[in-house]
Amino acid sequence: MQFLANESESNRTNLRSDLTFRHSDRPGEDLFCPWHAKVNYSFPIRIHFRWPEDNDPLYVVYSGKHIT
Repeated sequence: MQFLANESESNRTNLRSDLTFRHSDRPGEDLFCPWHAKVNYSFPIRIHFRWPEDNDPLYVVYSGKHIT
């Protein structure tokens, strides 16, 4: 796995809707998840998550192909 990375400022601004996911524990709330990890095995996978804030858990919201 490569290092964890935050999307660039331009991607966070221009692709905000693509990086926003429904909160699994709180209906009606969304999670903005620009942080990602890159996994390269037989094909590359991105894992998007929200960096933990306060006492919230780490929410992993997406794993799959590159979305940005």
